[in-house]
Amino acid sequence: MENFGMTIRKSREELALKAYELAREVGINPVYITQIEKHGKLPSPIVMKRISEVLCDEQLFGMYLKMKYPVVYGKASNREIGSVFNITNEVLMEELGKIRNILERIEKRIN
Repeated sequence: MENFGMTIRKSREELALKAYELAREVGINPVYITQIEKHGKLPSPIVMKRISEVLCDEQLFGMYLKMKYPVVYGKASNREIGSVFNITNEVLMEELGKIRNILERIEKRIN
């Protein structure tokens, strides 16, 4: 099985996008795309969501969540969280993105 970075690269190449073009559309540095594709770096949920939107491949975001947050993904896919709290997967993913954004802001303040 190919790695996640190669999957992103194949999706990008199918759309005939250069790495710098994808980076510009996502709003990140082209070096970051290289780190993701070649070195297996997992981006923040917000960046990954944007990558999957630009590449028109929502399955990428699901794969990403499964790798980076396996417990949350497993519960969401089994609807354990949704059935207990009456939350849809879409709402759960939005909330996860908000939490990640807050954590990133806190990390920037600390550093």
